[in-house]
Amino acid sequence: MYKDAFGLTENENLFDTISIKRMIEVIKNPDVEVTNVSRSTNNYGEFVFISLRNPKTKDAIFFYTFGYHELLNTYLLEKAKTGLGNYYDYDKKMDKKVALRKIMSFQKQAKKDAKKYSKEKHEPRDIMDMEMEELEEIGFI
Repeated sequence: MYKDAFGLTENENLFDTISIKRMIEVIKNPDVEVTNVSRSTNNYGEFVFISLRNPKTKDAIFFYTFGYHELLNTYLLEKAKTGLGNYYDYDKKMDKKVALRKIMSFQKQAKKDAKKYSKEKHEPRDIMDMEMEELEEIGFI
């Protein structure tokens, strides 16, 4: 089970949020391999994705963090969201020191981006409102 494979506690479930400090502890687990650290997008925005796997159990999870969460209208800077990964997505592991340096670099950049963003005025928007605005912009309605 993924909790045992990554040293997660009973209260740390997939699709929940954990602290960056705790995420780093999970990464440092000697049974865990880091397979990818990169900036990408999902349904909620652009984030840094950190993919992990445990070769002993063939389990995989990922974290996403250090980006603007559009639905929550906030930056993820001190927290990470978790998800279930695919063990076979990446065939090579990264050196953990290199991965951690890359993660810290992304965190530093995200803090700069968030600081710049916070100086601008932004209002939370409903998904339906967003779609309607886009339809209006292209003259559909």
